[in-house]
Amino acid sequence: MYRILIVDWDVHHGQGTQYIFEEDPSVLYFSWHRYEHQEFWPSLKESDYDAVGLGKGKGFNINLPWNKVGMGNSDYLAAFFHVLLPMAFEFDPELVIVSSGYDSGIGDPEGQMNATPEVFAHLTHFLMQLANGKLCVILEGGYHLKSLGESVCMTVKTLLGDPVPQITGEMAPCLSAVESIQNVRAAHKPYWKWLAYE
Repeated sequence: MYRILIVDWDVHHGQGTQYIFEEDPSVLYFSWHRYEHQEFWPSLKESDYDAVGLGKGKGFNINLPWNKVGMGNSDYLAAFFHVLLPMAFEFDPELVIVSSGYDSGIGDPEGQMNATPEVFAHLTHFLMQLANGKLCVILEGGYHLKSLGESVCMTVKTLLGDPVPQITGEMAPCLSAVESIQNVRAAHKPYWKWLAYE
């Protein structure tokens, strides 16, 4: 069975992708999204951290809900370090696909988040370490043209092998992000060795 990791880093939950693959253990789906305790569109219960997949796909659907706006670089990096990357390395995908919307970037009126373009270079770099570098980044859009353009540029430069830029600013995730990360880890503990050992 061919193993595929789908990383959805735009600001909305990719519920369509979740519905397609939620019973499929060959696809590991990760989405962080603006959720605000089910107040933000699409306002679905199944966008919360406890929707982990169905049947044989249990543990292969990872939802990380952002319950407030203003999430920044440190929150995104913490989500990668403490949820996505350990799962991804254990899953060992043969292909990585990014649902790459940049409405999760700074200045976007839809997302209202504070992640700078530089962080997308780092996220891309981390994902390039998986699947022998077989990474497909699919542009989905964004609503702030300057932020969108700079974030896409950072992503493409990283794919081309440029060194990743330095990230400055606060490096501790906010309490709301930590709470979401801990909830995801608790929900997935029965399904992953790296969490069972902690």
